[in-house]
Amino acid sequence: MDEVAPNELCSSPDWIGDIGPNYVNRHINWDITSAEKCRDRCLAERKCVEAFFFDFDYGGTVRGCAIHYEELPCSSTFGASWANAKHYKVTTVLNPTLAPISSPTPAPVESPTPAPVGNPPLCDSPGTFVGSNSAGYACLVDGVSESDSNWGGTEASCSDIGGVWTPYDCFAAEAYYLGLDVNDPMINEFKSTWAPKCCETVQSPTPAPVGKPPICDSPGTFVGSNSAGYACLVDGVSESDSNWGGTEASCSDIGGVWTPYDCFAAEAYYLGLDVNDPMINEFKSTWAPKCCEKPPICDSPGTFVGSNSAGYACLVDGNASEVDSNWGGTEASCSDIGGVWTPYDCFAAEAYYLGLDVNDPFIAEFKSAWAPQCCTCRDYDRRFPSEGTKKNCFKNIRPDPETRCEVQGVREYCPVTCNKDCMPKDNQEGFKFKGVARNCEWVSQLPNDRCKKNRLRSNCPETCLGYTY
Repeated sequence: MDEVAPNELCSSPDWIGDIGPNYVNRHINWDITSAEKCRDRCLAERKCVEAFFFDFDYGGTVRGCAIHYEELPCSSTFGASWANAKHYKVTTVLNPTLAPISSPTPAPVESPTPAPVGNPPLCDSPGTFVGSNSAGYACLVDGVSESDSNWGGTEASCSDIGGVWTPYDCFAAEAYYLGLDVNDPMINEFKSTWAPKCCETVQSPTPAPVGKPPICDSPGTFVGSNSAGYACLVDGVSESDSNWGGTEASCSDIGGVWTPYDCFAAEAYYLGLDVNDPMINEFKSTWAPKCCEKPPICDSPGTFVGSNSAGYACLVDGNASEVDSNWGGTEASCSDIGGVWTPYDCFAAEAYYLGLDVNDPFIAEFKSAWAPQCCTCRDYDRRFPSEGTKKNCFKNIRPDPETRCEVQGVREYCPVTCNKDCMPKDNQEGFKFKGVARNCEWVSQLPNDRCKKNRLRSNCPETCLGYTY
């Protein structure tokens, strides 16, 4: 790393501009006390390409080191002799270019332009990315990660260097991973470390032959690893089954082996049946409750709030009738049939929902009716990957939600902006903005200004409700 020129600072991006959240491509460290330490810090940062040291008096000492990563190098500088500045830049040794060898130029052949080769996705198919999962803990010193729980870092060692032991989720891990250069030698290391925590595999059932219904009706999800029952195997052939009255004792009586089997095995047997087999419905109704799971009322990252009001039901002789406020029922119509108009909360709604058969045709209807009243949500407060770029909910999605919310994955990152079925809820735990601890009460003091900031608006959707720009 060489000193490029003395007495200059970066003008684009501004040397003293805003400092972003974790995993941004630039940071300023105010604790570095010399130009040499600034240079050494850049050399220690794997993706650092240049660094600017400054040390001047402005009603007090202002000293620090602005580090630029390869994704956001300094594009222009300005003279700053008043700052005692030094500019360091990583030098690269170039291999000599070989002299070209003349050869006939082949005739052009039209062919489609190959797609750009990018980083492999964090989750391999059929894995599903779950951004709200925990990916680990980072030791943040002045907003910069100095160690990580995935690579031997501990809370104690973090405390020793004055860091803050900070949890981060898979959204943050993915954003960092996708920002790596495609040739970065650590790509596979990051992928193999975070994939087990951020990717979940739900085994989909093998498509059934035409005319045969699948074991799980939509929106139920097949889970092949669930237990489907026990079979009594005699010479490898099932002679009885726990689902149809078989027992371990009766199996032992005929010299069989009482053997557990999972839903993958049940599905394989079911799909092997002839489409006209008279037992198809029997097998389906027996195995579906064990092999199929209902979707939760609240989609991730929504939070279930059981004490919220879910509606009113008309109770006749203590039993719920078909009259409900969520489906057009009124207190007057309830009175007409001699019922009692009774409020119920989300705990009661959830209990009823979870008691439904997994193949009940009304599952989706109950979920869509209760989720807006029982689930909270907030927009993701950082940039997220979408269509090959990084976006945030306020700047990129809000101007045209009707179109942009339809892009795959955007509703999950921006549920409030996209009016997903959930209740906007302020972050009660507080958060950091430009390196300073803040909360929604602080945002409420100047909402016209502060609700324009994506990080503040995303953490305080209730406070910022109605403030649109």
